[in-house]
Amino acid sequence: MHSSPLSRVSSDACLPTSRSRSSRLTASPKRLLLLALGLVMTLQVSSVSANRGSPKSCNQCALLNGGEVKMCKWDGNFNDPETAYCCQKDKFSEYCVDAQYNECSPYLDEEPHRFYNFCPNISEEKCKSPLVIQASTTAETKNITGLSYANNDTCYYIVENPEYEYMDGARVYLEFESFEPGVNVMLRSSSGIKNSTDANITGLSGYTPESGVTYSIDQGDKFIITVVPTNGASTSGVAFKFSTDGTQYDTLYQYYHEYFKKNDKGDEMLYIALGCAGFLVLLFFICICCCIKACCCKKKNQIQDSSQAQYSEMAQLAKNKQLAAENALSATEGAGQDLELESIHGSNDGDATAQ
Repeated sequence: MHSSPLSRVSSDACLPTSRSRSSRLTASPKRLLLLALGLVMTLQVSSVSANRGSPKSCNQCALLNGGEVKMCKWDGNFNDPETAYCCQKDKFSEYCVDAQYNECSPYLDEEPHRFYNFCPNISEEKCKSPLVIQASTTAETKNITGLSYANNDTCYYIVENPEYEYMDGARVYLEFESFEPGVNVMLRSSSGIKNSTDANITGLSGYTPESGVTYSIDQGDKFIITVVPTNGASTSGVAFKFSTDGTQYDTLYQYYHEYFKKNDKGDEMLYIALGCAGFLVLLFFICICCCIKACCCKKKNQIQDSSQAQYSEMAQLAKNKQLAAENALSATEGAGQDLELESIHGSNDGDATAQ
């Protein structure tokens, strides 16, 4: 019995050819290789993720690994601005290396007074005050309230003298008036948040200040007050008083430093100012030279006019003398003619008498 062509085609299609079997055999190692690479990459990503952890808030990070943690901001590219990478000391990750694009805090267990200064999203709005506070000769009090652990309201405040405003030798004074329950306050002095070198604070031992004690520093340094609400506290705060005993520079000196020292483009502005001053000095000398020249020309003209007047006067005088002489000569000649006529008439009269 013969099978139909259709049935033969169908049956042949169901049988694998030698070409299809060989392609499957050659494709299997490629699939295994891709699967192995995917597995390695997954393990590496998992390892990196485990080392750096998921983004956490400062308070969440501080509770991990016995305090052997630090925060790294990685340019702040997080969905939640209150979070950053929480890095553990015993685990390495490229996300936990301090670099220009990745600012990291010190480890909490080593420098707690600096760890909290690097918490993400510290702002004036959150901290209820400007973060940089400038002292004056009049004592002022800053009362900070309403800080919350739940809202990650970790803050720092810098108290300093305005730069180039007070003469050398001035000091900055700070006194804590009160600490609300549920707040941890740390105090240090340095040139800035990122500087790890501490300056001396008169009256302070360690980093924990006391209320009612006056602390002081040289005006070249800054007070750095770190305020951390403790776990479980609903709201907390602190109040502190600050001032300086400095003597202010004169106004001209302050303007000089305001425009040429504090300004980011101070050097350029100084060069421009010096150029303008040089131009004004040159213009001043040009004006003086022009004035001197004008005075000399005027004097010369006056001398010439005076000489001309004297010459004219002398010429007129000579002319007058000449006219007078001519008149005198004419008069003399006339007198002589008169005498001659008289003598002629006299002789004629004598002749007439004799006859």
